[in-house]
Amino acid sequence: MGNLAKKKLAVSAFILLCFLGFIAYNYLWGFLSSSVQPKPEFRLSADPETVFLKSWEGAYNISIIKIESLNGFSGTVDLEIVFVYLIGDVKVTLNSTRETLQPGGEAYVLLSFSVSAPIAPGTYKVNIVGRSGDLEHIVQVTVQVKTAP
Repeated sequence: MGNLAKKKLAVSAFILLCFLGFIAYNYLWGFLSSSVQPKPEFRLSADPETVFLKSWEGAYNISIIKIESLNGFSGTVDLEIVFVYLIGDVKVTLNSTRETLQPGGEAYVLLSFSVSAPIAPGTYKVNIVGRSGDLEHIVQVTVQVKTAP
């Protein structure tokens, strides 16, 4: 094999290696960049996180539960009151137990507290769970019950 043939072979091998390297780089870059994309998600929050409630019959207060789409999340979120430690007769309700979010969207649900019989003063907790498929999040609202001033 002559010098010219060796040079052509070396150039061809170099071009082939560059081409294969370019393909491998693009494949790995695509794989790595797609694997680091954040998973679509949603977030729950409460405003206010602490609700003040009088201890007597007829007392009422609310907290707003906000559901936010994150990273392009879209779908239905089911809400449930799952953990209520209140002494006495306090009705805790959500005005909606299912909300549908679009990517980048948000929804608001009213969490209300209504006293129908006297309740002991103290600090109590209420947990609201949001579920969508395998996603589950909890937001906790603190209820501070006070007697008359």
